[in-house]
Amino acid sequence: EVVFFNNLDANSVKVISDNYLKEYEKKYNFELDKESIISEIANKDDVKLYGARFVKREIKKNIIKRLENKVQVS
Repeated sequence: EVVFFNNLDANSVKVISDNYLKEYEKKYNFELDKESIISEIANKDDVKLYGARFVKREIKKNIIKRLENKVQVS
């Protein structure tokens, strides 16, 4: 069985990203620069093709990268 999905539009990417970021903020009890992360992810070409799972993976990568940078600076 083959399942087809519609490509995500920019607004869908922003809503999905915002929801995931809120989830991570609540789960780990810290604040993120959501606008910056959403903008960075929304500008990726692959996100429209690969959907919400790709968005979630990119958010995780972005959060890890930012945390690593904070640790290195501290």
